[in-house]
Amino acid sequence: MAEWKLPKLHTWVRFPSPAPLILVHGKAGDIPGGGCVMEEKIREKVNAMRKMLQADGGDCEIVEIAGKTVMLRLRGACGSCPHAMATLKGYIEETLKREVDEGIVVERV
Repeated sequence: MAEWKLPKLHTWVRFPSPAPLILVHGKAGDIPGGGCVMEEKIREKVNAMRKMLQADGGDCEIVEIAGKTVMLRLRGACGSCPHAMATLKGYIEETLKREVDEGIVVERV
């Protein structure tokens, strides 16, 4: 059996053949079984918040998660709303900071 080595941030990890190479995002401690716990938590929380946005005719999608930076695209009514940045920073980012990790930054793309 191959020896497990903790990867650095954004590291390629090779598992014993025939498993493919995978790109690992996050801290080494976030990788039980090869997945990224923080990324899963972020996706779960954003999906829960989407329901509130959808109730007002808007929506959002995760474009990319790179470490603690979450890039979101606002859609529907949220995409052209004058309060979009308040929603992004005041609601989504603050919720993720409070419930997942205080170092998370949300950016609009």
